[in-house]
Amino acid sequence: MLYGLPEIDGIVSLARYLRLSPTTVYRSAFFPRYRTVTVKAGRKTREIQIPSWRLRRIQRWILHNLLRPVPVDQHATAFRGGLGISPLTANTTPHRDQVYFVKFDFENFFGTITVPRVAGVFKHLGYTGRGLDCLVRLCTYQGALPIGAPTSPALSNIVCYRLDRRIAGVVEPRGIVYTRYADDITLSAKNLDALNRAVPLVRKIFEEEGFRENRQKFRRMGPRVQRKVTGLILDPEQGFGIGRDRYRRLRAAVHRYQVRGTAAENLAGMLAYVKSVDEKRYQKLAKLYQGSR
Repeated sequence: MLYGLPEIDGIVSLARYLRLSPTTVYRSAFFPRYRTVTVKAGRKTREIQIPSWRLRRIQRWILHNLLRPVPVDQHATAFRGGLGISPLTANTTPHRDQVYFVKFDFENFFGTITVPRVAGVFKHLGYTGRGLDCLVRLCTYQGALPIGAPTSPALSNIVCYRLDRRIAGVVEPRGIVYTRYADDITLSAKNLDALNRAVPLVRKIFEEEGFRENRQKFRRMGPRVQRKVTGLILDPEQGFGIGRDRYRRLRAAVHRYQVRGTAAENLAGMLAYVKSVDEKRYQKLAKLYQGSR
């Protein structure tokens, strides 16, 4: 097996690793239970398939023991451990000194990673026959990756390995920086012409690799507009961070806490987020917040 992964030839051997009965594993694989919840994503809504607690337990074992050891491309910044910094910071830092940006977004990202593509991942890892069938069934739902399954993000990064390598191979010799945060792709450069010429080449790779671009979310950004990447804003002097407007709103929320003694919902959580992506502004907000407690 690649990467020294456990050998799994069917439900019985997988059940032994999981310390569950073969019947439980069989039911989870062939009769998976999910509940669908609808969440807001900006102005739109998104449906998320949440696996049952028992299926989620099995998926977490697969994630930690079969998928985490598999290397992914360095340009993929989401859903990865061991980076030493937050994934958002890892995604924006390479673009800090750039001038011009383009952003792409995929349509129905997890939905385009279908059963055959997931099976291809496990085949590459050395799984065959009943073991392969069981693992694929446990990680897919209604023919594709379910958004809420613990295994889906890691599988998406593995599936996108060739996509990442191909895009990097095309754009980096042209002086263009590339990162991918899940389905959010960013290219940046100091040379606008080189960046513009790369756009159709990248789109061709999307098509050849079986992904659909959401053209409505395509963006070009330059020095005269706010340059925003995965929610963080570029300040030419400070690099990427939460931006002045968001900082002012948070500062106002902390001030209200000082005056009224009531904090905005999840104020501490918002400050923790700022700490992970914008240390300088976090230090300013933290002094105010701690001084008012």
